[in-house]
Amino acid sequence: MRSAIFMTIISGLTGCGPYTNSRSTVGEEVILRGPYTNDLDNQFSSVYYNGEYITFTGNGNVHRSSSTVSIVDAASRQGDLIISSPDGGLTYYWMEHIGVNNDGRLYGILHQEDHINYSDNFQTHKSVNIVYSSDSGITWTSPQPIITSPEGPINGQPTGDGDCNIFDVGDSYLYGYCLRAIDFVTIFIQAPKSDLTSWKKLYQGSFSQPGVGGLSDSLGYVGTIPAVINSSTIYNLYGSGNAVYYATTSINDGINFSNEKILFVSEYPIISAVLVNPVDGSNKITNSGLIFYVTQHDGGNWLAYRTINF
Repeated sequence: MRSAIFMTIISGLTGCGPYTNSRSTVGEEVILRGPYTNDLDNQFSSVYYNGEYITFTGNGNVHRSSSTVSIVDAASRQGDLIISSPDGGLTYYWMEHIGVNNDGRLYGILHQEDHINYSDNFQTHKSVNIVYSSDSGITWTSPQPIITSPEGPINGQPTGDGDCNIFDVGDSYLYGYCLRAIDFVTIFIQAPKSDLTSWKKLYQGSFSQPGVGGLSDSLGYVGTIPAVINSSTIYNLYGSGNAVYYATTSINDGINFSNEKILFVSEYPIISAVLVNPVDGSNKITNSGLIFYVTQHDGGNWLAYRTINF
């Protein structure tokens, strides 16, 4: 992986207004839609494809919206339900990341949870699938597992590997960060762009373990929502449940990260946030981008965004 250069991240402490320093500026909060109890419990994902801005949100089920105008316009509507629980609520899905495959189809990184009993110490079992679409994300192939943990479900606790988000540094691989649920740490994954069914986990310092059932190194908890800034810096976002959202920054290799820095502050608890390129919907940002995030208040979940300039 190419090296990364440290960049200062926004510092700000109160309120929901803009934040500035010598390196970055974050704009005012703009609320797009809400409240929902059946949507918006994880991060927003998006892509520009065949002349459309396409966005995905969800809450155990996946909604798709599109626009020919802008990514903000697409995000302002909930859109259509395209993926739902296949077994009446025993298994749930979330679309974590969208991209364009080498063959021109869309690919989706689809988070899965089963063995769910959240009231019992957040019991659930996480895994990750890949799916493909040939019709701009309206219909998808059957989920194919690409990331699973070596342990099975355990009553009374969260288990599995999941919550994976992918990024591209311009070489022949895609990379990603996932959450190892049993001890709540970040793990690192890699796959060749030529075959996104063949992921490896970082283990003992190299991508040597299979994505399905393999062991993994812990990076500590440094977030699982990456973005590549100006081709050289990897941000990893986190802060779910807090009114302050943070980023850690890679200092050289995508494995070692700096101390946390404040990215932005909201008036309400933030469920998730993601940095987005408004031109192509990816998480590769050049000079300016958008922060889409979900807050929780007044009876449900709300989608909002801010501008960010580097």
